[in-house]
Amino acid sequence: MTTLIPPLGGGDSLDHAITSFVNVHLPPSALLGDIKTPTDHQHFFSVISRVPIGTLSLSIGLLPAQKARTVIYAQYSMRRMVTDPSGHKVPIMSFRTQQLPLLRSLAQIKVLEKMAPWVIERFRNPTVDARVACHMTTCRSSEPATVC
Repeated sequence: MTTLIPPLGGGDSLDHAITSFVNVHLPPSALLGDIKTPTDHQHFFSVISRVPIGTLSLSIGLLPAQKARTVIYAQYSMRRMVTDPSGHKVPIMSFRTQQLPLLRSLAQIKVLEKMAPWVIERFRNPTVDARVACHMTTCRSSEPATVC
């Protein structure tokens, strides 16, 4: 059985779910490690150290898709016409409800294009604390554009 996890703060580019099995018994050897609570938190962070790298890669990799999506959205909003109360045809882009998502996406694209190399440089710097690098990748991926 798979249960969809509610979206987390701001991001909606990936869905997260929990998969569980009913009446399936696994041997202890199927576990990835010891079942007791770890006492060394640094060990935990070293084990999951690849998660921030994946987060960074996914979010930077989605930037070209965000650009394409924004262009399609803008073109559609300029082409799609509606009739205003006076009988004139106007593009739906003339409505604030169309403009704001487009402007937000454009702003995010510009900021993220400048921010990505900066985050990558600091993430790869061995003198930067791993926790700080992890937080930078989380900050980078927490607010993808929501257009359409």
